[in-house]
Amino acid sequence: MAITDSISPLDDGFMRLGHAAMLMAEENEQRAYEDIMDRFKRAVFAGEFEPPHIFTPDRDNPVNWLHLEIVIPRCELIQAQAELEPRPKRFYGVGRETIVSVLYTSDALPGKAEQWSELIDPRGRVCTPDEAPRVLAAIPFREFPDRGRLEFEALVVPKVKLKGWFEAQGEDLPAFLVDKPQTSGSTPVAPVIGEDISTRPPGRPHKPAWPRIVQLVRELRDTNPEWQKKRLAYEAWQLARREFSEAELPSVATIQRSMVEILGGGSG
Repeated sequence: MAITDSISPLDDGFMRLGHAAMLMAEENEQRAYEDIMDRFKRAVFAGEFEPPHIFTPDRDNPVNWLHLEIVIPRCELIQAQAELEPRPKRFYGVGRETIVSVLYTSDALPGKAEQWSELIDPRGRVCTPDEAPRVLAAIPFREFPDRGRLEFEALVVPKVKLKGWFEAQGEDLPAFLVDKPQTSGSTPVAPVIGEDISTRPPGRPHKPAWPRIVQLVRELRDTNPEWQKKRLAYEAWQLARREFSEAELPSVATIQRSMVEILGGGSG
């Protein structure tokens, strides 16, 4: 394991998996937080976030690894520190086998710890080291105890690694991973003369389906004036799905946040 004292989830280049899942769920209300975390968990135990070649000159570069806060060994602490409960922790770069080991020793795995001993404990293990990760990948995130869920949510991932993972899956990047254009100070970007600013979602890359979404929302509002904005946004998104691919569509949450610009003020 690489010791990475210098990294922090507050650093601009890193974030916790639980935070990433929360932002994705907020961006697209069709995705449940637990389902996103389950997918991250499966990817972690499948080794999809590990460096392709760990024995490289930049092996200890923090951007190559997931990072987990692990209790500092007693031998590295003075006596007063070693007697603390809980003991101090530091970040380590970790792979899936280390994550499994930490969850095992922390009693953070599904079921009873003794059930895992033959898969994990080197003294009693009768299976290959990748057997436990393979089994854990298949156990739903919701089946993990609270301690295990918290440990997973607290895993710190380099944003560049998370971005590369989405690209490897052939998926659009979540909004929080999209490079935003540089702006000068807080000066607002002026619209082009004659441009209807409601035809572009504020603060987000322009999606090809956006003008059609705006048209559909307005048409639905005219024919269904009693509908609330949230329903208008969802129904417009559903209609647009028949004409555009998922990659060309904004999320429902993006449409909902833009309803004031599309329709003007009002309740709902």
